[in-house]
Amino acid sequence: MLESLRIKNFRIFRSLEIERLGRVNLLVGKNNSGKSCLLEALRVYGERGDPALLDALVCERDEDLDALLELGPGLNVAPPDEDVQQVLRDPVRNLFHGYQFPSDLRERIEIGPCTAGPKLSIGLRVVVWNRDEEMPQRKVLSVESMDAIPDGAGLEVESSFSSEGGQQSARRVPDVRSRMRRSAYRARASYRGHAPYRERRPLLEAEQAFEVRCVPTTQMDDSEVERLWDRIVVRPALREHVVSALRLIDERIQEIVMLRSERPSAVPVLLYDDESRLPLKGLGDGAAHLFQIVLATAVDKGGMVLLDEFENGIHWSVLPRLWKLVFDLALDLDLQVFATTHSWDCVRAFMDTAQTHEAEAMLFRLGRSVRSSRRGEIVVRSYDKQSLELATQAGLEVR
Repeated sequence: MLESLRIKNFRIFRSLEIERLGRVNLLVGKNNSGKSCLLEALRVYGERGDPALLDALVCERDEDLDALLELGPGLNVAPPDEDVQQVLRDPVRNLFHGYQFPSDLRERIEIGPCTAGPKLSIGLRVVVWNRDEEMPQRKVLSVESMDAIPDGAGLEVESSFSSEGGQQSARRVPDVRSRMRRSAYRARASYRGHAPYRERRPLLEAEQAFEVRCVPTTQMDDSEVERLWDRIVVRPALREHVVSALRLIDERIQEIVMLRSERPSAVPVLLYDDESRLPLKGLGDGAAHLFQIVLATAVDKGGMVLLDEFENGIHWSVLPRLWKLVFDLALDLDLQVFATTHSWDCVRAFMDTAQTHEAEAMLFRLGRSVRSSRRGEIVVRSYDKQSLELATQAGLEVR
């Protein structure tokens, strides 16, 4: 479990430090204050900077627009007749601070604990390739400034994860034979998409890695829901947690099953006490969101769960009991949970649960600094169980 968090040069964050994290953590703040970016940083950290995930994050936000307009080269290397400006439009630039590649190539994205512990670093290297179709050869150039990149060269994105057990790295390998089109770019990242853990290759040994499961605002892909359900269906105790959560919406629900047919993925179907049945989506988006929250949380022991916009479609009266279930599962299954919200009802339910539950809980308000030395930068204010009692709706700025 992460005890603290430091993020540097990632998306909206120039430098952000959170000295103390809890087992269950809630992020609040106005729009564009960095809540979803913080969840992305945690996802990248948990996946050890997997290059395929970096591309998937770009696609999820439609930041591959340049590829749609056919302004970019093949993955990120300019053909000989292209100038270096096209290299700089590679969509992955959006992951760096300010949504552009740093002018100083020695600057890197850094994610990890504030003190000792495993840390992730993501940086750029300038490379040139010969144009041999059969056996392209790569050469790394000693270039420290973006202005010094020669035409015909490209940028490699390298992820490096270090811990007491050593250091391992992975790089995003350029494709020198094709131009970047949006369809090709998305195809390269789509196998990760909303189901990024199926083919995960952690850079450290398995016992040192941890799984990250996330429920985005757009909800999980159906195939990811099916994959998680297959892991939980053979474990009656965990399966009952999912059914109990659904009963928060309709107490007549007796069971949930996955109906497999000729469709690409299975359909979640609710079974009622009068032997009637109803597709889960028939109860609305809120029921589907609640199902996915509990499915991601209850599926296995250990790891990290990321829940974007916790309250999406869920009635305020259900939130206290849902938070209680999430707190219980986090403690029982040794999970660390991070969630975001724009709802004061959600915050209030979280605060009430935190005051009575033994699991350590923290609330963080993200916003922009008004100090002249850091004007406009993202800063964070932390609330533990004691200081939560003094928090007010106006002070937290959840909307």
